[in-house]
Amino acid sequence: MKERVGSIEKMIDSYMLMGKDLFSKETPLAPFIGMQVILSNGKKGIIHSSFGKSGKFKIKFDEEVNEEDVKC
Repeated sequence: MKERVGSIEKMIDSYMLMGKDLFSKETPLAPFIGMQVILSNGKKGIIHSSFGKSGKFKIKFDEEVNEEDVKC
């Protein structure tokens, strides 16, 4: 099983976060849409879409995420 480590840039809302540092700007994100993302506290989400052209992406969660979850 492969693993990558990135970081959270900001919260968009209670169910959506913006991630970065997981992909380079040249990497096409389409093959990764729908893949699972696990925060350091164990909450699971999926890669929802790309954001811009710099390798940033949106992560969608089924359960509510708060700022304490992001700072773990």
